[in-house]
Amino acid sequence: PAAESAPTSAAVGPPWPLTGLDSEPGDPLDRPTVAVKISNSEAARPQAGLNAADQVWEEQVEGISRFIALYHSADTSPVGPVRSARDSDVDLLGAFGTPVFVWGGANEGVVARIEASPLVSFNVDPDSAEHSYRDDDRTAPDNLFIDGTEPYFAADGATAPVAQFEYEAGAASGPPALGAEIDWGGSRVAYLWDESRSGWARLQDGTPHLDADDELVAPTNVVVLLTEYGAAPSDPRSPVALTVGEGEATVLSAGRQTAARWTRASPSAPYMVTDAATGQPVVLEPGTTWVALAQPGRTAFVDELRAAELQAQLDPPD
Repeated sequence: PAAESAPTSAAVGPPWPLTGLDSEPGDPLDRPTVAVKISNSEAARPQAGLNAADQVWEEQVEGISRFIALYHSADTSPVGPVRSARDSDVDLLGAFGTPVFVWGGANEGVVARIEASPLVSFNVDPDSAEHSYRDDDRTAPDNLFIDGTEPYFAADGATAPVAQFEYEAGAASGPPALGAEIDWGGSRVAYLWDESRSGWARLQDGTPHLDADDELVAPTNVVVLLTEYGAAPSDPRSPVALTVGEGEATVLSAGRQTAARWTRASPSAPYMVTDAATGQPVVLEPGTTWVALAQPGRTAFVDELRAAELQAQLDPPD
């Protein structure tokens, strides 16, 4: 009888830098990151495009949080609501090389900082801006959207992203964890380990965080970087995240929790997140990652009783 052919597997390329997932030959790994500032006010929900982001960074604004969603490995459409840039964004985004930054308005001081930075910037707030629109079913200022990420990947002058974390399947360490909660002042966010989704189900103010496609936000990893805030140079009433320096961190990955530390040497340097016990880089499960720049003293870890309460909120009885 004829010999059976050996099974073949699809060719695998280098990992995508912001997810650690394998690419395929021909994938555009050299294209830039598109970073979109997205509102997280009550009126902004549900947001479009959050679940398609490789990473989402959450930062403190006045009493609530706001997102920077990073797109690199996949296109998506639409994205929003797009909101204003802040002083925090310029230094933070320098960690990723030279990304494309999509934002919707800002005060004069922030605009000047963005214009003086290496960021490839697109202010889509004007009604004449290309590839943007107002959703008539929502109210301003939380009704500004971009058509999608594709036009911005072709922007001149931007570069491929710098990885912030290391990834390896099955390498997550630390004791088992149920989740964490973060107090943002005017809102409270919880992440609950959901083994069926292999991710951390996100709830906000006691409600499952669903996107515009009615899909639950449940990133593969959650990284909490305890971050001090100061008064923004462009507006002292606005907080600015102090993202250069060092601090404590917690990494939630694959149902486990690792106590860690973060360091960052300059506004153009990437983050380094290391295991507090060993000093070695923390390794994440390949997939999507949400990063919280949470103020110290505002993070609590979920015990069994609280996990049961959150699970009831996530899956309420009929």
